[in-house]
Amino acid sequence: MWFRLILILLLVLPNIAGAQLAPVQWYDIRIQAFSVCSHLLAYYNPNQEGVDLRHAEVYRERLGVLKQQVAQEPELSRIVAQMTDSVDELETVPVQQPELHPEWLTLVLMAQAELDQQLAERAEAVAPPSSGIAVVQELRLDIERFLLLYQSRAFGLLGMYGMVVDEDTVEQLDAAILHGFDVLQAQRDEHEPELARLNSYYNFIRPHLLEQQRGWVPGSAAYYLRQTSEGLAHLLPSLAQTAASTVY
Repeated sequence: MWFRLILILLLVLPNIAGAQLAPVQWYDIRIQAFSVCSHLLAYYNPNQEGVDLRHAEVYRERLGVLKQQVAQEPELSRIVAQMTDSVDELETVPVQQPELHPEWLTLVLMAQAELDQQLAERAEAVAPPSSGIAVVQELRLDIERFLLLYQSRAFGLLGMYGMVVDEDTVEQLDAAILHGFDVLQAQRDEHEPELARLNSYYNFIRPHLLEQQRGWVPGSAAYYLRQTSEGLAHLLPSLAQTAASTVY
């Protein structure tokens, strides 16, 4: 019983573990960092008329959460501080000089990639979580990777540092996301209605993610993929309870 309660609380309250971050928190930190970068790129997207202040609100909020999550780990805090400093510098660039944006955006992306790599290495060194939780976490990461890649393509030469990008990357991410939903829907009958709803969000925006000639829709991409990722996150406590019940 106590094991079950602790596991669920670790998922719902990311900071209760104190200085020693738990594996479930590593995933959430990675996802928060991806989200910061995606909304930052959406806000500074050069192919849209005007700016959408909602993206600024999200990336600032997520950056604040990120700083709290790593506050007890000096090395991770150092990296997040680099991200924060670069964002602060970017926000001082006059709007009349958009050609300077990529310089600071690149520094943010480089810091995010370093953070992601460190936490990915930690995850590789420990036993994976239960199958259902692992599928959800990897699916969320693939969704966040796809969103960041999509937002970065609006900048042309802006580099991606957290993943290898080639002519097959878009198709590979799309296939991984579709496969993740297939696996979850086959394993989790009790969540079928919710999974179908989340899958429909992804399928709605999917054509725009795959075909650049449809035009840039940074706001819609951010909205639908964020809804998909956050909806999947809401399934984690239930999956953790199921895993804990099995162990108990």
